Amino acid sequence: MKILNSQEWYKNFQDLLFFRDNELEDLLKYYECPNIHNNIQSSALFDINKCRQEWAGFKLVVSNNLSSKDIDIILSLLIQDYNDTFPNIIKLIQLVYCIPFSSVECECGFSRQN
Repeated sequence: MKILNSQEWYKNFQDLLFFRDNELEDLLKYYECPNIHNNIQSSALFDINKCRQEWAGFKLVVSNNLSSKDIDIILSLLIQDYNDTFPNIIKLIQLVYCIPFSSVECECGFSRQN
């Protein structure tokens, strides 16, 4: 998830321009496969090509306006204020952030239960 940690981003425009592009491509490759369930293909959650187009502008907005804020605040501000500007990147972020990063909380709950 380092791709979304704006505190690690470059402040210089030229350096930021191609920063984390490879990580974005890794995420997009993972989600570009069609969703097929019970032989029914569902529509894509976001447009991969438009994600690529939105990425540079997204980095500039976050870097210039939001980089000093905590990631939780950044995410809520992005979803609230920039959903129309970067709809595909926002959908990707929402999708990625709904996936658990670890099972620690679940395992602790089971340990307490036992």
